[in-house]
Amino acid sequence: MSEVEIVKFSVEDALAMDGSNELTNAYRLNQQTGPCYTAIHEGEIVGCCGVRIDGIGEAWASYNEKARKDLKLSMLKKTRLYLDKIMREHALYRLWSEPPIDKNCNFIEHLNFRKLDAFLRG
Repeated sequence: MSEVEIVKFSVEDALAMDGSNELTNAYRLNQQTGPCYTAIHEGEIVGCCGVRIDGIGEAWASYNEKARKDLKLSMLKKTRLYLDKIMREHALYRLWSEPPIDKNCNFIEHLNFRKLDAFLRG
């Protein structure tokens, strides 16, 4: 199986993967507020992710079915690698993520996120 290639993200990548314009504004916000990347496997866009930086790093990701099933380990390794890179380059000591849907909890825990019960202000 060939390696997953990581390239600079564009809104068009996410829209091509989703096949929908429903999240166009969210993808534009993601692109404007921090580093973002696109994952490509054998010419197919299989995922997009990044970190919104606005005083704190907020991780986000969107993967297609192929990435979630056939490329899970490769995507986990690449995502972990690029989250570490983003944290170093932007001097972030912590990232947060909104609670994932149940089927993604295991994946996000393998990215070294811890589930916390917390209150946020601001």
